[in-house]
Amino acid sequence: MTFVQTVSVVMIVAVAIGCHRVHTISDSQPCGLHVQLPPGERFARPAFKGVELYSWTSTSGDFRFALLWGTNREKTVEQIKGAIPCTLADVAAVKARLSRLAKGEQVFWWHRPNTYGSRFTYPPSDVVEAVRTHCAALGIAFHVPPLDDRGQ
Repeated sequence: MTFVQTVSVVMIVAVAIGCHRVHTISDSQPCGLHVQLPPGERFARPAFKGVELYSWTSTSGDFRFALLWGTNREKTVEQIKGAIPCTLADVAAVKARLSRLAKGEQVFWWHRPNTYGSRFTYPPSDVVEAVRTHCAALGIAFHVPPLDDRGQ
């Protein structure tokens, strides 16, 4: 079976079981989280491999964030920071994007220091806790390393 045939079968099955949206991931579109949904609507189903949250300090000193679909591979720094529709300017934007995820979603905020070095950093603990609290209120599982493992 070719790739196109496989994708067609997956889409047909998804429609048959009642999925409202089918999202695919590619290197050119690492995130479908910017897709416009009607106000107040959330994705119908959790992502197959969860969602990855990244954060870093911009050249102006502000924190920036990216929320991307999870994959089997580690993304490059360019794929993370260059994912324009998925790059978020502040915590309010992160919370707004998280509010669209399906109940039961898995969000992983792990920077893998062995892979990325110091290119990604966590914001202060109160910001991390605010995101954790927001996820809990939405029924989203939030995974972040313990404070001692975040280099703070």
